[in-house]
Amino acid sequence: MTDFDFKGYYKKIKEFEEKIENGDVKAMNNLANFYAKNDQTEQAEKYYKMAIQKGSKKAEKNLKILEKFPLMSDPMVMDDLAWDIPMEDAKGEIKIVIRGFKENGKDLNEYERNRMKGIVRKIWNKLYESADLEFIGYNDNTENKKLSFERAKRLAELFRESGLKDEMRIVKVLGKGSENSSDTNDTVEGRYNNRRVEIIGKNVVEKNFDLSLFNELKNQLEDE
Repeated sequence: MTDFDFKGYYKKIKEFEEKIENGDVKAMNNLANFYAKNDQTEQAEKYYKMAIQKGSKKAEKNLKILEKFPLMSDPMVMDDLAWDIPMEDAKGEIKIVIRGFKENGKDLNEYERNRMKGIVRKIWNKLYESADLEFIGYNDNTENKKLSFERAKRLAELFRESGLKDEMRIVKVLGKGSENSSDTNDTVEGRYNNRRVEIIGKNVVEKNFDLSLFNELKNQLEDE
């Protein structure tokens, strides 16, 4: 086993970045490829999108290949999303809980909205082939029950807008008001926790990724 050449790694990045500062669009795509081949998918995505904005067709093609990379390919992404990976229960169902709703509001705060986008693209779309999803909204005991449905409906819409693939079918959206409280309604923090949407996945088919194909995907990336 050979030691990783950190000096050479960062030297290569610096060379690309200097070209990018001078407006070299090809260098944007090629730096993205370099990051992708070194399992830095977040950085790769950033530079592919920069190149696409400048009209690079190869970057557009390469980004589609990157989206096929398995979730576990980037350790940094795994660290960021580890707490959001749903656990399967005894019935074979999976569940995550989204909080971050303002009092009497149906929209998420900015932090939770960004977290949700990561959940859609980097967990649900990558870990599962298909599933039937139920969005169940709740509110605290000071709010109107109708709002719990509006939250569930809005979150289901945001999942689709964030790129949820068609095989992840949204089969039910409903609101249960202040039923099944997850925390006390006697404190500000407790009421915040109760303003939530639970997303339940049923008939889940997990994706089986053949790691032997991983290098094949990397080899499909094209420099300019």
